[in-house]
Amino acid sequence: MKSRSLARRYASALMELAEEQSLVDEVSRDLTLVVDTLATSEDFQGAFYGQVKPHAKQEIIREIFASSVTDLTLNFLQFLIQKRREDQLETIAEVFKDLTYQRKNLVDVQVTAATDLTEDEIKTLKVKLQHMTGKNVELQVKVDPSLLAGIRVQVGDLVLDGSVANRLQALTKHLQSTSV
Repeated sequence: MKSRSLARRYASALMELAEEQSLVDEVSRDLTLVVDTLATSEDFQGAFYGQVKPHAKQEIIREIFASSVTDLTLNFLQFLIQKRREDQLETIAEVFKDLTYQRKNLVDVQVTAATDLTEDEIKTLKVKLQHMTGKNVELQVKVDPSLLAGIRVQVGDLVLDGSVANRLQALTKHLQSTSV
């Protein structure tokens, strides 16, 4: 079975439990916290993914996260360890986030601008993106001076690149492909 489909089954089951207990947002934050901790702590990563006995892993999870995540999340993490599926956690967290966004009619949009955008520009962009997607937009804005000017917008797999750097790159390719 593909890991994404396995992760979807686990994420769907967790979503069902989270909805029953009205903890969807909390569980989503919890999963982000755990995945971020895995990404930033080599010691935790070694203990979580390494050749540590499941009971010891469960104890480590309890010690680290008992006071910072919901009981539902803690029990879910321990269940994953018991089933030896901890290697699926990151994918499960991604799928859970996708399911959360679907239920809330949300779309995650990454905007990269050459310079800082004003509040008015961000609001205008958000309204236009909501109209374009038909969904509520959660905007992530970052600055990348290498774009020179303009913005790059990513909605899922779709990238709209209105940067000067992209236009210059396209012009360069065009000039290289034409013979003089």
